[in-house]
Amino acid sequence: MITFVDVNTDISSTKNEGRETFMEVIMVILPLILIGFIYFIPSYIASKKNKHNKILIYIINFFLGWSLFGWFAALYLAIKKDHRDQLSINNKGLSK
Repeated sequence: MITFVDVNTDISSTKNEGRETFMEVIMVILPLILIGFIYFIPSYIASKKNKHNKILIYIINFFLGWSLFGWFAALYLAIKKDHRDQLSINNKGLSK
């Protein structure tokens, strides 16, 4: 079978199609990155607060964060004040 290529295609239209494709890719990737940042907020908080149970929070956040219950459970554990966290902060100040 012989196919013919249309020689009269406009070059500027192919450039615009490339830009539209690029913008479509950006409009898909940016929300995914934003969702990823929001998804791991409890893990970030646990890391910054140096929680004694941060590994547990990481595991809950990673495996159960997709359900709102798991995400809020990880967030609660990350925000909750615990006397062990206060002790670990005080012990760091005492050691030389």
